[in-house]
Parts: sequence; structure tokens; C-alpha cells
Amino acid sequence: MIDSTSVTSSVSFDAAPGGNRAAMATNDNAILVGGPRDGATIEAGDAPVLEFEIDGYLHRYIHTTKQRDSYDVYNYDGEIDPNGAMPGAETPEPREQA
Repeated sequence: MIDSTSVTSSVSFDAAPGGNRAAMATNDNAILVGGPRDGATIEAGDAPVLEFEIDGYLHRYIHTTKQRDSYDVYNYDGEIDPNGAMPGAETPEPREQA
């Protein structure tokens, strides 16, 4: 059973996002909207948040009150690096005052 607070999964989707999975008997009750798995269906139970690890990043989908073709809609919320923030253009040193 799926945890009611979130789902962390490395689920591999056999069909391409939006692909035809009608030949398989599933208990899918949710459709993912946006992001790397746009159009994919999944069994989500009543989880408010779904998280998937894809290519080393966590991708989050948030449950909405909308329905599409009798599926609960989960909107894409973005990706995060599980290692946290990485150094980039900003440096940890204090900025100089002009």
C-alpha cells in the first residue's frame, strides 16, 4: 500500500509517457500532468504527493482536485537534486556593499 504522505519510487514506466497501456490490467487511478512523465498513469492511492527518482533527480507531482478521464490529476511541481544545493554562480561569501 502507498504511504499517505508521499511516494518515493524508482518506478520504471514501460510505456512512453502518454503511451497506450490499455492492454495491461492495472489499478491506475492517477494521471501525471507535466514534467518527464506527462500523460503517464499510475496507482497512487490517495497520496497527496508523488516523488520519483529519474536520472538522479527527484521529481515531484502534487495531487489536485481535478479529474481527467476518471483519473485523479497530479501536477508536476519540479525537480530537486537529492544532494541539496550545489555551488554555482552564487558563492557562500558575503556580498560586497557598493
